[in-house]
Amino acid sequence: MKEIPRLNTKTNTAVEIEEDGNIVLSWKPWALYYPGFATAEQSETIIKLAKVHLAPSSLALGKGETWENTKGIRTSSGMFMTASEDKPGTLDLVEEKIARATMIPRSHGEAFNVLRYEIGQRYNSHYNAFNPAEYGPQKSQKVHSNQNC
Repeated sequence: MKEIPRLNTKTNTAVEIEEDGNIVLSWKPWALYYPGFATAEQSETIIKLAKVHLAPSSLALGKGETWENTKGIRTSSGMFMTASEDKPGTLDLVEEKIARATMIPRSHGEAFNVLRYEIGQRYNSHYNAFNPAEYGPQKSQKVHSNQNC
């Protein structure tokens, strides 16, 4: 790792810049900043692929929750997509970058959640892990989130 220490004047700690452009903001908790993570062209490709499959965002329902009593929690549109569904291979490149940045193998990843927000829309009540006693069995439990806006 190529290290270029800089001083964070608020915490009086060093910030590290890695060879691939990751900026390590903190080791505990681990936080990275990766400027230019996806190119404009990659982002446009993902948007184009996802756009035709967007549907109202859904919510995992816990005990006592129904679609009716939770319908205002998420008002955005979204869809899930895997790299295997992406013929141009853009998501393969993004997955590879995520794996390098997080040091977590691609095989441990999950589908990409592509979201679209109109003005005033929201995606509230977001849980990354679910208690099976409350939500039933889950396909996976999230250990890392990567956002590209």
